[in-house]
Amino acid sequence: MTYSAIHSLLSGKRPVWLYRIEFGGTWKFYAASATAYEQTDHDIFDFPDLFDTEDLFVLKWAASPIRHTRIERTTELEKSNVRLVLPRTDPLVQVIRDDLGWTDTEVRILHTYRNDGDAERQIKFIGRVVGVVSGIVAATLDCEHSLTTTRRKALSAVVQRPCRHALYHGGCGLSLAAFQVAGTATALTGAVVTVTEAATQADGYYSGGIMSFGGRLQLITKHAGSALTLLSDLDGLADEISTSGTAAVLIAPGCDQTMTTCAGRFGNLDNFGGFPWIDENPFDGRRIG
Repeated sequence: MTYSAIHSLLSGKRPVWLYRIEFGGTWKFYAASATAYEQTDHDIFDFPDLFDTEDLFVLKWAASPIRHTRIERTTELEKSNVRLVLPRTDPLVQVIRDDLGWTDTEVRILHTYRNDGDAERQIKFIGRVVGVVSGIVAATLDCEHSLTTTRRKALSAVVQRPCRHALYHGGCGLSLAAFQVAGTATALTGAVVTVTEAATQADGYYSGGIMSFGGRLQLITKHAGSALTLLSDLDGLADEISTSGTAAVLIAPGCDQTMTTCAGRFGNLDNFGGFPWIDENPFDGRRIG
């Protein structure tokens, strides 16, 4: 008998609610019932890491006192939220609560009947956990409908002529180690370090670059000849120069965020994050045309 046929019966139904909760690539399966629900038509390729489990071809939805609030069919997303109530001691509740929202979650609520020979299950809700409220005995998972993900704020690309990427980080894509050059620091006056090898490049070549000493990094704000001005002190550098007379450092070139430097100095034009051809700002209040 099909799901729809059993659903239309006035009596004799054996309904059961099923809950599939994903947290960081791990799935938990619950059945709102005093006994577990066994899904014998389970496709073993739907989920990873099942090859070490018992009853490989049977998916067991564990019996649980889990329950949920009413699922509304509405076009208003604010009214489509659902709350799940589980025992406070449930391990899944604890890891979601302690995660503070860093890990993606997915909640699926399904409905079926134990006496459905076709074992059909209907999905009633798909969403994500956005909050956890712990009580003395139970904990509540606040779940938003999956459609609300379209409203989440995301980082946007700033439309500007210079590159928007930080050198050697993120979208820049360059490896700091690939551009570091070994150098010898011979003097330190305030924030200005004298590095012999810096004089082999034109002034400004290392401006905005990085100096490394003992695994610690510092920004180079100015380069003139062999003099490199640091943003702040590098721990231990002054003591090393004072004790040994010199210090071994690594220096990496800087970038002025222009397309010319990106292409000529680094060969990294594919990752250039600027918009050098923009002309006027359409948001400056002036009339166009």
